[in-house]
Amino acid sequence: MDIELVQKCLTISKVSDCLWAGSQVKKIAQQLGFQNKQIWELATVTSELATNMVKYAGSGCIIIRSLDSPAPGVEIIADDQGPGIDCANTALLDGFSEGSLIKDKRFINSRRGLGSGLGSVKRFMDELHIETKQEGGTRIVTRKWRTQYAHCHEQNSVGPR
Repeated sequence: MDIELVQKCLTISKVSDCLWAGSQVKKIAQQLGFQNKQIWELATVTSELATNMVKYAGSGCIIIRSLDSPAPGVEIIADDQGPGIDCANTALLDGFSEGSLIKDKRFINSRRGLGSGLGSVKRFMDELHIETKQEGGTRIVTRKWRTQYAHCHEQNSVGPR
């Protein structure tokens, strides 16, 4: 299968951009032959990263890139100039929302999320790298591979604050 490499840089500044970004990654994943479940996961991750960008940084850029080596895949980069993530390892835990762990699920309201966003990103993707930049902002790089390569190449890392 010949893969046409694609890169899209999407400016994210409002909630409607988040769904649009998800639809853009779907198109690329379909062209690369991803299965429906994987396409849904990629769209969910893209939308989650974009939503966090609007919510916490106000705006930013999502880069969606098709990959052909070492296997067909999709890379999603979320880059913003927001306040950063204080403790990225903690933010990856289920139950973490808006800077703290939700201790009692009865007190979840519409203002707070469910606390599964970045944890879901980690579960859905084969690679996840989070960096809070010294000059401000966050850069999250995720990759998902179409083939069995994913099972022997899972990587996750968190960069310095």
